[in-house]
Amino acid sequence: MSLNTFNQVEQKLLDVAKQVQGVREVSAAESYQFRSPRVFVWVREGWSEPATISGEKRAHTWRFEYVIDVVHPNKDTAYGEAKRIMWDIYD
Repeated sequence: MSLNTFNQVEQKLLDVAKQVQGVREVSAAESYQFRSPRVFVWVREGWSEPATISGEKRAHTWRFEYVIDVVHPNKDTAYGEAKRIMWDIYD
């Protein structure tokens, strides 16, 4: 499995988050520019091991995580917006 394939998966996850209405920033790494609400796509863990399918094949597992950050003076409003973004991504 190549880094190119990994990057394609990561980019697709970024593209999904960019389609959510109202999200002002989407990235795979935290930036110094702050715009709320924002969504980060972070890889949390990944592993690879030999697979018994045939020959020299390997099984790969990657776990990505969406981190949604909303800043608002009212915590209930911020939490509600974070939930809306999360469910839009899920849908």
